[in-house]
This record gives sequence, structure tokens and C-alpha cells, in this order.
Amino acid sequence: IHDLVVDAYTFASKHEMKASAIEKTLIEEENRKVFGIRYRIEGEAASPLQFFVTDSVQHYLRCALYFESAPNPDSIAPVYQYIERDMDELIQKVQWR
Repeated sequence: IHDLVVDAYTFASKHEMKASAIEKTLIEEENRKVFGIRYRIEGEAASPLQFFVTDSVQHYLRCALYFESAPNPDSIAPVYQYIERDMDELIQKVQWR
């Protein structure tokens, strides 16, 4: 799990050169054993939304939104907002089995 978490940090940090800001939100849901970080990367980054969650022992999930072409924030805003809501809902519904 540790190596996967390090990879998630690395993937997000690769966008620092193009990003105007990177907002990190800590995810701590003790009752569901869900912990992680949600990244909102602003600017001309190829992946404006990313997150990972883990139970810190056995389970791990990482999601990232990538665009194949140069992102234009004005053009992608409606899609971005829709996917951002979906990612947040997914984070809220994660349950390990």
C-alpha cells in the first residue's frame, strides 16, 4: 500500500509545472476505514482531478481524470463539474469488503 500511496503523490506532483494551484483535501472516514487525498489541479494540467483512498492495510483505489488534448478550462467546465461531483460521490460510497 505504501508504494501505491507514493505513486499517487508522484502522479499529482507531475502536474505542478503546468498547474496554477493544487488543492489537496484530506479524506478521513474512520468509521468506513477510508483514508486518502483528493487533488484539484487548476490551470492547464492534463489531469485536473485525482484522488486515492485506502484502508492503509489491504485496499487501495486511485482515480484520475485525464484529457488527451490540451485542456481549455472554459470549454471543459461543464464536464469537469459533472465528473467532480461523480468523484466526490464515489469517495463517499467506498466500502471495503
